[in-house]
Formats: sequence, structure tokens, C-alpha cells
Amino acid sequence: VGKHNILNITACLMLLHKYDFTPAELQQAVKDLSMVKRRQELRGKYKEAFVIDDFAHHPKAISLTVDAIKTKYPNQQIITVFEPVSATARSNVFQKEFAESLQNSDKVIIAQNPIPTTVKEQKNLNCEQLVQDISKFGVTANNVTSLDALRETIDIYINSNSVLLILSNRTCLGLWESDFVNEIN
Repeated sequence: VGKHNILNITACLMLLHKYDFTPAELQQAVKDLSMVKRRQELRGKYKEAFVIDDFAHHPKAISLTVDAIKTKYPNQQIITVFEPVSATARSNVFQKEFAESLQNSDKVIIAQNPIPTTVKEQKNLNCEQLVQDISKFGVTANNVTSLDALRETIDIYINSNSVLLILSNRTCLGLWESDFVNEIN
């Protein structure tokens, strides 16, 4: 879901039409379209809340993904877990932009990975400052540094009217390798 995905599909269809694909072939291509793993991937339900896994790790991708999920689930609380773990995400390059990109979530959990940034001439992302900046938008935000703290915070926030949106290009402090996966149905 999301405007960005509609634009991507439209651009592909326009290009294929230019190369003489028939309308029937284009319609079939859209019907056969399957989701890419870890892009708004519905993993199931945890404690009656939908769990969505997404690879987003750049502020623009985060913003587009949160907005898309809010569009798909307009009456549900969006709990976003963000693990800033790519080289640039671990740096302070997008310090301000990350807060802005997460502001449309109802609650945010920053899963702070202990790996220092490798971006030259940049400091590590200040996750405590990120939580403060997100809070300025009226969004409840927490920073956690361990799998146990992440699980505990998820369990505090989650209810049957929630969507748990997990944004990470790794394991999210080990969440995707823990018993959490077995509790999703």
C-alpha cells in the first residue's frame, strides 16, 4: 500500500506500454504481482495486533511506510519499532529527519543497536535526543537497548487495536530470531 507503490507500478506500466506490451499483458502482470520480502510484509498477529515487517531505514522510506500503514489501518494505533542499524542510520546524518519521519506513528520504540557508525566525520545517532524530538510531536517514544527491554515495551504498548510496524534492515535487537516469532500466528 501507499502512494509511492502506486507511483512505482504506474511508472513500470507506462514503460512496458511504451515497449508494446498489450493491455491484457499489463493487467495480468499486476494481478501476478507479489510482495517483496520485508516490504510491508504482514507476518501475522501478536496478541491480536497485526505485525508488519519492513526494511525501511531511510527517513523518506520510513515516512512513506508509516503513512501507507496508517492509510491501510486508519482506525488502529500504529506502534513503530525502528532499529537504526545501517551505517548512515547509526550516524547523526539524519538526526532531525528521523524524528520528523516517525511523527505520524502513535507510539515509537527506538531499538538502539550498539554498533557505532562507520560514516566518516559523523557522530553516532543520539537515540535519547531522537526520543525527545519525537516526543515534541506529541508522540510517545522510548529508547531501548536490549531485546528484553524491547519485548517489555512492545507488551506494554500493544493491544487488539494496534498495528506493530517493525522497521529494521537486520534482526531488530534479535527480535526476529527470538521466541517472539513463535508467538506470532
